[in-house]
Amino acid sequence: MVYVGRGLASVSGREVEPALVDPDLRVNARRPDLVGAGLGYWPSYSGLSPEGRAAYLMWLAGGRQDPRTPIGYVFVFFYGLERRVLHDVADSGPAARAELPVLAAEVERLLSVYGSQPSFDRYARELAEVLTLLTAPTMQVAAGAPPPVPEDSWQVPMPLRAGLGQMVRDGVPVPAEWGLAWALAHPQIFPRTPATRCRQEFTELFAHRYRQRHGDGLKVRASKSRLRIEYRPASAGFGGRSLDLLADLPDVAELTAPTRALADLVVACTDELDAYSRWLGRNPQGRGSLAALALLPVELYAGGSPELERLTTWVEQALGDGDRAVVDGGDLLSYWASPAGSKVAKRDVIAFAQLLSACGYGLEPDPRLGGPVPGSGPVVVFRHHGERTEAASSAYRAAATMAHLTAAVAAADGDASENEQNALLAHLERNLDLTAGERIRLHAHLRWLTASRVKLTGMRARISPLSREQRQAMGALLVEVAAADGVIDPTEVTILVKIYRLLGLDPDTVYGTLHAAGGPARTAPATEPVVVRPAGPRSTDYAIPSPPVPAPEAQRRGRHVVAVPEPVGGATRLDPALIEAKLAETSAVTSLLAGIFTEDDSGTDAPPPLQPQQSAPVGPGPSSQAQVSASSGPNGSPPAALESGVSGLDGQHTQLLRALAEQEEWTRTQFETLAEEVGMLPDSALDLLNEAAYEHAGEPVVEGEDPLLVNTDTAMELLA
Repeated sequence: MVYVGRGLASVSGREVEPALVDPDLRVNARRPDLVGAGLGYWPSYSGLSPEGRAAYLMWLAGGRQDPRTPIGYVFVFFYGLERRVLHDVADSGPAARAELPVLAAEVERLLSVYGSQPSFDRYARELAEVLTLLTAPTMQVAAGAPPPVPEDSWQVPMPLRAGLGQMVRDGVPVPAEWGLAWALAHPQIFPRTPATRCRQEFTELFAHRYRQRHGDGLKVRASKSRLRIEYRPASAGFGGRSLDLLADLPDVAELTAPTRALADLVVACTDELDAYSRWLGRNPQGRGSLAALALLPVELYAGGSPELERLTTWVEQALGDGDRAVVDGGDLLSYWASPAGSKVAKRDVIAFAQLLSACGYGLEPDPRLGGPVPGSGPVVVFRHHGERTEAASSAYRAAATMAHLTAAVAAADGDASENEQNALLAHLERNLDLTAGERIRLHAHLRWLTASRVKLTGMRARISPLSREQRQAMGALLVEVAAADGVIDPTEVTILVKIYRLLGLDPDTVYGTLHAAGGPARTAPATEPVVVRPAGPRSTDYAIPSPPVPAPEAQRRGRHVVAVPEPVGGATRLDPALIEAKLAETSAVTSLLAGIFTEDDSGTDAPPPLQPQQSAPVGPGPSSQAQVSASSGPNGSPPAALESGVSGLDGQHTQLLRALAEQEEWTRTQFETLAEEVGMLPDSALDLLNEAAYEHAGEPVVEGEDPLLVNTDTAMELLA
């Protein structure tokens, strides 16, 4: 790879070729200039001293690989490569062009030895790009991996541009791996921290999302502009002029449409990994833990981890061949990162439930659906069969409430009849419009309620503040559910009688309410005696129910009749107004049920705060004025607790958040002092702040027990 001979003119024709080794020139092999003392700025073989020529020839004979060689000698050889690539290929035709791959490999080899020299690194990399450009039209890149992207690249490298250009020329969609390299090298795309801190996870997620959006690959239209490069040779033999080189391939690297598509995808992936990246920044040794996996998108669970494998193996052993199993909550939660025997925080249980859900399992109770934070004691794990339910609808909350009532009554009298439970579940599933996932979860919820033997005392405490009208409305709704299919089973009557007693209602009114709900009227004519209540010692004391009241008469008496059977050409006519009224009434009572029995964070049976039952006057008057005065501070100003807050927080919580945001770490004692200053209980205030942060930013604002770590970015986002 050297020029040897006499009189070869340079490309410019003004001088002898700088790389030409002339055998007539003197060489002092006894005293070679190994330190390059005689080297000038633009060295040439003819311009070297005899000692310098000796050192240069010794470097050539040694395989051009001694890293101690002065870089000027390396440049003399490099000038010859430039001449061959940029001049001889054009003049010598196919024979010289066949050498290009060999010359490209030599440039890369020299870079590996002398790339630490900035000037040589720049020229050698640019010549490597020229070689790529010259060989690009015949490259075979579609099935290969993309070229590596230098970390300090300020533009899309020529090897990548050439590969993309060939794909577009041949009509081949750009695959995910090339799309990622394109995005990382693009000068107008700036990946955020998750793309670098979590490079492996970012790469995997990018590939998943890329294939979801673009299938086999991003389809790019060829542009009119061609791949080109302007190269200024290092050799003085070119006379200082630049060369403009062009290849017959489209240049698509910076087209607007694909750039926007790649930028959007990078933003979406970094957003999904943001919480995981922040957690990893605080816990650099935590990669692979369950707490880390819980913050990852579901697609990244495939690789799993030893901890996740141990958890899923344990759950599978507990489930066996069934779909549900009662296990000890302490044993299950021990797979989380918390110390054994310590209480797991609500946010951790939420993350754990999300992790289980992504693996195909559900957990009851689940704080995400209003359940208490589980601890030691019975919990239920179940298979959700792909029907994930991670938020409670009003229908599900009402169904869970009625299940709670039934389980509490059954636990109180010691008769947890499976028939009663099955009857309840069947009616709830049919008549409350539950989804498939909600039905699966409801079975698990009732299993947990039965296993944990919920207390009736707590239920009475929750019901006691309700007015009689509200309790009657609850009872009526339960009856409506039982009578919805037109068939009243004796076990259902037994459940209703027990719940009526719990609600403080006359249990004897169950039968009249059932009759008014239309159950018997909608039942097919009996061919034998119908059991209303199982026979007992005093069964003769009960009156036979009255015959069904005709629909118009029932309407005049205020009965709930939705469908009025009236043969019109063999069809039944529905009254839309009555349907709307019934739906509105059911919705109101359902909301009441869902609100009353929402569990608090402690998991106890203490009743949640209830609003007073009486309603305030709407218009001005003494009562209205008194209400305003009672909720006002001095001079009519609002008290501190009612000041306007941020992100759904009241004034006290906002004040506490502002104080916490002043530093990143607080001791438990310091935090309790802050909470006391604003008149709040520390734990409840912390939970409410984190719930607001989850809803607004998707991650907690305070983590840890002692010390407490404040995510100041999230705090500022909440306060913005």
